[in-house]
Amino acid sequence: MAPVFTANWFNFGRNPGGAAAAPPGYVVATGGDAVTSPYPDGSGNTWKTHVFLSSGSLVVSELADNPTNNTCEYLVVGGGGGTGARWHAGGGGAGGLLVSPGFPTVPTNVHQGPWNGVLTAVTYPITVGAGQNNANAPGTNNSNPTTSIQPSTISSPTAVLILAYGGGYGGAYQTNGQPGGSGGGAGGAGPAEQGVGSNPGQSNQQGYPGGAGGGPNGAGNGGGGGGAGYQGKEGHTGHGGIGRIVNIFAHPTSEQVYGGTQPGNPAPIKGCFSGGGGGSNDGNGASTGGGMYGPTGTDPGWNHGGGGGSNEPGDDNTGGGGGAPSNNGGPGRSGGSGIVAIRYKVG
Repeated sequence: MAPVFTANWFNFGRNPGGAAAAPPGYVVATGGDAVTSPYPDGSGNTWKTHVFLSSGSLVVSELADNPTNNTCEYLVVGGGGGTGARWHAGGGGAGGLLVSPGFPTVPTNVHQGPWNGVLTAVTYPITVGAGQNNANAPGTNNSNPTTSIQPSTISSPTAVLILAYGGGYGGAYQTNGQPGGSGGGAGGAGPAEQGVGSNPGQSNQQGYPGGAGGGPNGAGNGGGGGGAGYQGKEGHTGHGGIGRIVNIFAHPTSEQVYGGTQPGNPAPIKGCFSGGGGGSNDGNGASTGGGMYGPTGTDPGWNHGGGGGSNEPGDDNTGGGGGAPSNNGGPGRSGGSGIVAIRYKVG
């Protein structure tokens, strides 16, 4: 049986910004909030992963002797969208998600980033998008977030190489959800429209639209990186759009240290990103956060996916959309911050 790697095995948190030096002839780089020691993938290769939970830089100081080993793989997730304040608010859209072809993903048709990942000996600025916030106090007008959507990026010294858009916010009472990496859900109790996801139908699509409103009061759910948000219904709002499971380490059975969890699982495994936020219904916030596939492979509400459920913010460093506030009071809920992970071979 393949080994299951743990956070302690990966040495997370003990050496931020760097790790054991790579063997001669491979990439040497520093940067990030957590960096793994070199680890095998079970297929004869050894890797190192830099995880950025906040903005920083990847500093490449040495390149490999063999140019084929100068290519990195990456996951880039934008910050999640927030929600409107008070009642009938739509769920926040998830941050956009782009991944290079080499990362193990579920499902496998995840949309891929356009950068080829070839590294040179330079400093790469990394931006991690913050979750969008609507901090209006309870009892204020049915307001939408005023902060901008927050993208995550990998840049060279001269250009942006990868940009994952922030999620669109969920509309407040009778207002539209907004576009973003994934779109925000429509506000309820009125002729509001859901927000659209980025680049729909294209190879670089980052997410899906939010859900439309339904019934007199049901608000739409936020779109996710893997599917659209459910339409709101009277008495039940369904789910936020499903996220994507992405293994940011090389081994497909390694334990996930980051990402949304599976709350229905007694031993939850993390690894789901960009789940849409749940919308409010009839003022009750009776919704479920964005999910990923459940035990049968079909239930999108089983895995939390990082998107906020009723009256919950999106999880940090997942790009999850915020879950709409319950009842007729309470501020809007924030989206979760994004994440950037970069890995390359060191043996």
